[in-house]
Amino acid sequence: MAKPRPSTRFWSTVILYIQFVIITKYIFQSQLVYGSLDQTDSTDPLWPPRIFGVHYSGNFSQTIAADLVVLLSLCFHRAVLRYQGFWGSSDDAHTESSASATAPASQPEPPAGDSTDMATRARHTDETAVSPPSGLVPADGVDDERPPLRPSSSRHSEGKRVKKSKPPSSWVVFVSRVKSIPATVKSFYDTALDSDQGGGRKDYYSIMFFFDLLTFLITIFGWSSFAEKSASAGADVTSYISQNYVPRTFLALILVQFLLLVVDRVLYLRKYIFAKFVFQIVLLVVVHIWLFFILPLITERPFVDNPVAQLWYFCKCVYFAISAMQLAAGYPTRILGQFLTKNANIVSAVLFLVVQAIPFLLEFRELLDWACTPTVLSIMYWFKVQDIWSSIFVIKSFRSHEKSTPRKLGTTASLVVKLLVGGLGAAGLILVLWFPLVLMSLINSTSVSNPPTSVTVQLQVGGYQPLFHFTADQQFLSRISDNEMRELQSKYSSPAAQSFLTKYVASDVTRVSIPGQSSALWGISPPTRGIMLDNLGNHASKIDMAFSWTITRETQTGLAAESVSSVNSSSLPVTSRIRQDLFEILNSTLSTTSTMIPRLYPTFILAPANGPARGVMELDNSFVNVSLLWQQSSRGDEWWSLSQESRRVIRMRGVNDTLEMFIVSDRVAAPEFSFLAGYGVIGLYVSLVLVIGQFLRLMFSNISHRIMYENIPDPDPLHTLCHNIFMARASGKFHLEERLAGQLFLLYRSPERLVAETRIKKQNTYRPKQD
Repeated sequence: MAKPRPSTRFWSTVILYIQFVIITKYIFQSQLVYGSLDQTDSTDPLWPPRIFGVHYSGNFSQTIAADLVVLLSLCFHRAVLRYQGFWGSSDDAHTESSASATAPASQPEPPAGDSTDMATRARHTDETAVSPPSGLVPADGVDDERPPLRPSSSRHSEGKRVKKSKPPSSWVVFVSRVKSIPATVKSFYDTALDSDQGGGRKDYYSIMFFFDLLTFLITIFGWSSFAEKSASAGADVTSYISQNYVPRTFLALILVQFLLLVVDRVLYLRKYIFAKFVFQIVLLVVVHIWLFFILPLITERPFVDNPVAQLWYFCKCVYFAISAMQLAAGYPTRILGQFLTKNANIVSAVLFLVVQAIPFLLEFRELLDWACTPTVLSIMYWFKVQDIWSSIFVIKSFRSHEKSTPRKLGTTASLVVKLLVGGLGAAGLILVLWFPLVLMSLINSTSVSNPPTSVTVQLQVGGYQPLFHFTADQQFLSRISDNEMRELQSKYSSPAAQSFLTKYVASDVTRVSIPGQSSALWGISPPTRGIMLDNLGNHASKIDMAFSWTITRETQTGLAAESVSSVNSSSLPVTSRIRQDLFEILNSTLSTTSTMIPRLYPTFILAPANGPARGVMELDNSFVNVSLLWQQSSRGDEWWSLSQESRRVIRMRGVNDTLEMFIVSDRVAAPEFSFLAGYGVIGLYVSLVLVIGQFLRLMFSNISHRIMYENIPDPDPLHTLCHNIFMARASGKFHLEERLAGQLFLLYRSPERLVAETRIKKQNTYRPKQD
């Protein structure tokens, strides 16, 4: 930001600093020096040697490679300044400008490109000012501005006195320099923000916004490099979206960056150059503190080992550099349109339409611009003027394209144009129409199995202690083979069974072998046992018997639940044989007493991605009969066991008291397609096909009503009128702005006048008619 260029002292200081850094790193690469440091916290990202970059790396050339590149660049820059004659003279630039401002008007100004030594020119100017030519002395013979020259003897005696005077002490020089610091800072600020010395006001906001937006996008898509170490393993934006989870640190960081974008836009619109200067300094300090001290504490890794943070820092440094150029040049006095509307061509028009189609971007920008820009127009009139300006720019861009590619009258479009426009457009509509079905078919073909990891079954009577409980996992689970799958398909030949089984393969079916003995003792207390006997014997009470099962899987995507369950329950009426048998079993001392429960145990269970795990009713006799046995050991321990009366299995396997169950698992979408598969076919059609269809219908419906405004032969008069409105607003001539806006609205209200003003003329000069 120094003007007209940084001083020689600045470049010398930077060169000395880089040399000091290289020498310091070289010293600390010695094992003797580095070993004397405290190595207790050497793994800490905020360990002081690591912060200052002097930690031992084992490869000195790689450590100082970047510093050497910077030093060579500075030396090359110094050589260029020496060759051009600017080295050693830029320190007196401010003095020279002051002297040139007070020089006589008759003294000619040296050319800008003269390579004569600037110090010689300064001495020549001083000599000319001391010895003016005759004729410049006042008429009365007295020079009021310069004292009379002393005799040579007096000058000689004064020189002796000067030589004898003592030089000021170093302390006095130090105090005077400290006192001059505020004045130096203020002088630097006044010079840096003086746009007249910066070559004129320029507009760098578009480039600043681009790099600031890059940092915003890097934060979103590279969040794993900014998250805590405990959460960085799964810190991915897509995983967060699929899980409907947004971390508070992630939200805070992107919200702060979004607010910085808004603040920068407000400063740009209001042209607050001092506020921009303070904003630049504060942001510069905060970014470096956060990036080099706070972020390593959060991620538990140093900045040099974080490539995403380095990329973020590079984009932010480019933003700081361009922002400094904007401060040096000053904000433009007139902000006319957007950066995409500078040149009217087909590429700019297409990009402009794409930007305009971003949801809420147009409305947010116009609301912010209206709130921060002095104008006489209301918010609705502002939107109308901006909409006219946008449409006129697009029309002008297409007219310029038509002029660059002229077509003779009566010439039809070529076959290539028809294929490119009509053929590709029709192919695009066909793709949109059939895309959901093709996508769901692709997802189904790439789906993966979702086998169970454990199956828990439980039998309970009423609300009492479960009679039977067992959890099968690992060795109790096995997948059937392809031969067994074919045998299963041949065994169930009904149309419903065949339709169900053809949707699955052998890897989707898991055999569960459950031992008939309960894994838990029946630990009911004596008082509760007595209450249970009373309820079983009481004909007025109602008791239900429920057999439940719970299937647990490893969730690969957020579309499948971790566990699904269901229950097969039935009421035990008063006359139920099962109720009477249970009452007799609990009153009997025989250990082999049992009862048969019909259609209780499910042989086949369908485990969907979500919802209840129901029994497969498409297969005949999916629920089979089981025998419930009460057993007691010699020590008085009680437990229950189940045995399967009729088996609906592929082959007879295992011992007689083994319960066999087959889990048919629905396949789930691969993790790459889980986000799209969550919508389903209907969701994709509603969100994609209908939305695009409605958008196209709005584009082509009532298109005849827009002929008057879109088929304008010469949009330059309207474009010039809109430009004049912006110029009047930027110049503070609000009466002229309101009058020109009224003329623009009057043109759009009068079709005849609009046709007359936009007709192609020989001289395209716009002269608005007087009302």
